[in-house]
Amino acid sequence: MNDLSSLMEAIRLEYAVADFDRDELVRLLCNLRDVQAELRAFCAEVTKDLLARADVKRWVIDGIGEVSVRKSIKRSEWDNDGITRKLVALALDERLLDEETGEFEPAWEAVARVLSDCSRPSWRVTPLRARGIQVDEYCHEEPNGYDVQLPPRPS
Repeated sequence: MNDLSSLMEAIRLEYAVADFDRDELVRLLCNLRDVQAELRAFCAEVTKDLLARADVKRWVIDGIGEVSVRKSIKRSEWDNDGITRKLVALALDERLLDEETGEFEPAWEAVARVLSDCSRPSWRVTPLRARGIQVDEYCHEEPNGYDVQLPPRPS
């Protein structure tokens, strides 16, 4: 297994001294993304083989630690409107009591607390901005460099 690490180190060293032009860098990036996809597929194959050979649900490997085989559940096609309505209704029953004032928290705070506790949305900037929401008031923003979008690779 150490051979792969050695190969990657050799590739990195060769890349460090290479003088690629822009087009060569694009070709290299395309090749790297192809290799990445192949590695993902190979990883899935190895995982499938390991699951077939695992005769226990937990074991320890020296130098790695505890390995466990767990049931995986894929969830999709959520009824977002339905679950949001359910959580809003539940939030109204979960309003916190302020011991000092004897008053319950405002309904909107209870709803915000419960929704935040139960979901981790990936906010979509374009619709938020379309509603006049200043995105940077609700998140931390910092420059994160640039990315390169490549055309789809032929199959």
